[in-house]
Amino acid sequence: MSRVFTFMMVTLIATAAASALAVALGTAALPLTPGSVVVAYAALTTPPVEAAFSAALVGLIVDALAGASLGASSFSLLVTLLVSRLGVGFVPSTRDAVSFLFVGAFAFTQALCAMAMVALFGPTHRGVDLSVAVVVALVDIVVAWALFPVLHEVFVLLRLEERSATLRERLQAR
Repeated sequence: MSRVFTFMMVTLIATAAASALAVALGTAALPLTPGSVVVAYAALTTPPVEAAFSAALVGLIVDALAGASLGASSFSLLVTLLVSRLGVGFVPSTRDAVSFLFVGAFAFTQALCAMAMVALFGPTHRGVDLSVAVVVALVDIVVAWALFPVLHEVFVLLRLEERSATLRERLQAR
């Protein structure tokens, strides 16, 4: 099983769980973007080309589940991934506070990109709401705090990562 396929499956499960939680709570939706959290992990742990491929496929999964135009999430995730490459070098590990701040910045940027696309090209022409992007970033930080260790353990079980290898060692081995 490849890393990209695993990212797609985790996105599928996390999006389904978030949708089920929203229905159980009786709300329309939660300010959560599981695809953004998964792609942020991919940005931190995989080489750039594999991360871009993961972002495109995770975006297609998100669009298919949300009923959105196919390619919208892929585009916003790819743009965010490209911008995030500027900050990847500052994150020493996926288990520390800096990585969760990276996820928050990643989610904030992706939310702004998606809102800008809807504002420019959507049928409703809604504006960009910074408060919604901040809430999405904060919720995604909490989700990343729970999801990053699970992703790491899944990759260790699939023998795609070493349990004790640092982020720098994993990326240098590729």
